[in-house]
Amino acid sequence: MKRTECHSRNRQTVSAGRQPTLQGWLDEATAQITAAEVSLENGMQEACLEAEFLVYHALLRVLPAEEVDRLRSEGGERRKIAKVLARWQNWLQRQPPPGFAAILTEFLHKRLQQRLPAAYVVGEAPFAGHLYLVTPAVLIPRSRIENMLADAKKLRRLFDKGEPKRILDLGTGSGCLAIAFAMAFPEAQVEGVDVSPAALAVAAANGCRFRMNSRVSWRQSDLFAQLGKSRYSLIVSNPPYVDQQSMAVLPQEYRHEPALALDGGVDGLAVVEPILRQAADHLTAEGVLICEVGDETEQRMRARWPTLQVNWIPFHFGASGVFVASRKNLLDWAEQLAGQGREVTEAD
Repeated sequence: MKRTECHSRNRQTVSAGRQPTLQGWLDEATAQITAAEVSLENGMQEACLEAEFLVYHALLRVLPAEEVDRLRSEGGERRKIAKVLARWQNWLQRQPPPGFAAILTEFLHKRLQQRLPAAYVVGEAPFAGHLYLVTPAVLIPRSRIENMLADAKKLRRLFDKGEPKRILDLGTGSGCLAIAFAMAFPEAQVEGVDVSPAALAVAAANGCRFRMNSRVSWRQSDLFAQLGKSRYSLIVSNPPYVDQQSMAVLPQEYRHEPALALDGGVDGLAVVEPILRQAADHLTAEGVLICEVGDETEQRMRARWPTLQVNWIPFHFGASGVFVASRKNLLDWAEQLAGQGREVTEAD
């Protein structure tokens, strides 16, 4: 289940002496999360949505198996998702089953006292309309590239010669981008690679959850190092790009995530630069690279490599941080860098 707005009913209070509905527990959880002033940046972004996520999962822990199935929508089409949300609205007006209060209390303790992100508390995180399995071995699914997936027509315009047939998700983590692009391009074969065996285990579990084993495969590789001469019509990546100074002041919630998936070195470009330099060798002639780098790293890229011709994707929130580059763009840039190197050598 993925929610897109907060509930705005009259707030109910959980108190001794009466049996609150799930709505009452939801309102109380929202109040506690708000009062604690925890960071929501790598979670649901809003206290009410995070509270609903915890309440929902606490309910799933105590329901009979058949009712759990009716309240889940992983891999479901829109009609099923609509039915799930309708049942959830109905549940909010009911009193929760026995055991619910203890589980929600435990969830809130982990979230508010231990500052564990909600996704790690319950073992799942939403991305592109679906719930993915997560552990502290993987970055919590979140990417501005999700906004591109939401506009299928605009996404397809990136490919002049037809939809991509072979896709690489570089640094796949939970596998959410690999699986989401497999859903977006049903004829494509997708490969997700990561340097971390623990992350690949989570990605493989998600592949099974969404029945993608025939179309999505997983491989251990440090960027392109173990990919040989493989070529792809689309490479997508959300690499680590947080700079050293920002890493030092990240909220406590981020410190539960793998540093390997966040740390972009001194200037945030330690992983982005090798991707830029090597991607062309693994793209087909008409292939493209989609890469997220965030706002600050985008500005560093623009300043350091003004001749790098990429298309920065504008988003509705007034920023980009995601670029699209063709193979030709990358080859032209590499040639310019090589020419600059030759000029320096000759001058010496």
